[in-house]
Amino acid sequence: MMKDRRGWLITFSGSNEASKLELLRAWETLDSVFSCEGTSSQCTCSQVDECLNTVELKVTPDMQQILSIAFTTEEIKTVVFQMGPTKALEPDARYFPRCHFLDVVVSPNCSFVWMSIMSAMPILRSGSCWRVGSGESIKVLMDKWIPNYPTNRVLHSVHEGEEDWRVSNLVDSELHEWRRVSDVMVWLHNRKGIYSVKSGYHVARKVLRECVECSTGLGQQVWKQLWKVRVPNKMKVFAWRACQEILPTRVNLAKRKIIRINTCCCCQRALETVIHAIWECLVAQDVWAGSSTVMQKCSTNFNDFMQLFEVLMNRLDAAGLEFFLIQAWTVWNQRNTMEHDGQMKDPHWLNRRAAEYLEEYKRRRNIWLLQRQHQADNNGSLLHRICSS
Repeated sequence: MMKDRRGWLITFSGSNEASKLELLRAWETLDSVFSCEGTSSQCTCSQVDECLNTVELKVTPDMQQILSIAFTTEEIKTVVFQMGPTKALEPDARYFPRCHFLDVVVSPNCSFVWMSIMSAMPILRSGSCWRVGSGESIKVLMDKWIPNYPTNRVLHSVHEGEEDWRVSNLVDSELHEWRRVSDVMVWLHNRKGIYSVKSGYHVARKVLRECVECSTGLGQQVWKQLWKVRVPNKMKVFAWRACQEILPTRVNLAKRKIIRINTCCCCQRALETVIHAIWECLVAQDVWAGSSTVMQKCSTNFNDFMQLFEVLMNRLDAAGLEFFLIQAWTVWNQRNTMEHDGQMKDPHWLNRRAAEYLEEYKRRRNIWLLQRQHQADNNGSLLHRICSS
């Protein structure tokens, strides 16, 4: 340890005297470069080079030449397979330590990068298939492993204890009818069995088209019937949002991290989903108990509001379906009043209010239709007089 002429403290570590002398000479040269006064020509590049040349190189030219040599494919493959579980893309990685990559489900604590990867999982599952080797990694009934087959799966009635069958159970280990090699996941839409962006793009379009066709076929009759119901447009939009599960229930708000409590604000017993808030809640059931007999006899075991609407669509007539939408909207308003104001209205008053609302809407609609017809007749008469003259 020493001080230079300006009082700066210089500390040497280690016991090598030669290294200390080299560092001391480098420091003196560097000090002379940055302490020079006057014009900038006095601080030349040669002084900086001299300072840098004073320090012994740690990477020699021979070492630099060796490091610059390109790695071969086998060397890269060897390094990748020797990586630890936190880096290697193997089944023991962080997000799938006990299952295969294609069997992974989204974790609530995963990163946005991993969520983006998981969003492409339907494409990979649709285009991948197992290439059978030993069969120890392939489930007979659950995995896709039969090539040149529409579903690539076994069409077999599942009995108890058969879900965990492996393809290795179907191979005679003594006769060795199948080669004892590792099972490999291959890409079906490529001759080499390797994923490519081009083939993945076509599979993504196919999966998207199938999803659109499936959703369209599932709700086609619902949407047609919904938009034909003679109720105010806000009731139709409300029913459409309920079918799409996008009403601001506590469960949906909790998913978006807006609130923490996701139980029903009325009964405080179950999760407040759309179907629970409108139909299954005890408070809602008190309101529905005063409606028609068909709705009273309807069960409460529905997965979502769309399923409930499909059932009632086949059981109720046009007038009953109109009252159902008005009543559902009234129940939702009752829930909002309870959530924000803490007040609960009498179920019989809500039933009367729904009936009066529907009658008022029909009366005003009939008046509007008569006025429209009268205006059309007047326009027709005026046009006839103009043409006659």
